[in-house]
Amino acid sequence: MLDSKGRFLNRESGIVTTAGVNFMAAAFAGGAAISGFNYHDSGNGGTSYGSSSSTVTGMTANAVSPVVVTLASHGLLTNDIVLFDSTATGETALNGSIWCVIYVSSSTFSCDGSTGNGTWTSGGTFKATNTHSDTVLTAQAGPTTRATGVQTQPGSVNIYKSVGTINYATSLAITEWGLFSQSAQGGTLWDRRWLNTVGAPQNLPAAALTAAPINVINGDSIAFSYSLTCSPGGS
Repeated sequence: MLDSKGRFLNRESGIVTTAGVNFMAAAFAGGAAISGFNYHDSGNGGTSYGSSSSTVTGMTANAVSPVVVTLASHGLLTNDIVLFDSTATGETALNGSIWCVIYVSSSTFSCDGSTGNGTWTSGGTFKATNTHSDTVLTAQAGPTTRATGVQTQPGSVNIYKSVGTINYATSLAITEWGLFSQSAQGGTLWDRRWLNTVGAPQNLPAAALTAAPINVINGDSIAFSYSLTCSPGGS
């Protein structure tokens, strides 16, 4: 991303959504040109995306790295991002922090980069903040009409690229952005990016992610750029 002063902003955690993959796969299968993912939207929802909490039933013992979390069923995939509350006792290494998930099984996952500091006794809940199952931004912010992206083919026939610039008229703290199938609100969300201090996705997986909004004022703009490389062959 570039801001209005031409500065490169690169501190994102991104999730390609299941709905977006299905949308694009159907278009490819039907032989249609992919003309939908040209629109960009931004939001200020922060880390409160998950509307409900999942309850932990166990964690690995003291000094284990990474900490493995157990619960009935989590529905997460590797690189999904979760926010833990501060209610776990005994094992408190995850409390109050945002972590990148590594899938272990349908009932277990680890938090990349974490190291246990005690023996879990009880408690612990978390909310999903950026996952493959997302369908919308947490809270849309900025212009009510999304920026129209410009499709390019940067030096390779198997790269899809969309660049769109959002111009802001008010002071906002932008914490996320998404790529959608239509300019009006609604449509299919292909990818959702949450802004943090780590420099993801280049440095993912990463421990204890921290939100880092981009603050804009009237007259500022951000150019959002998205590239998708499609491997040749297959069926």
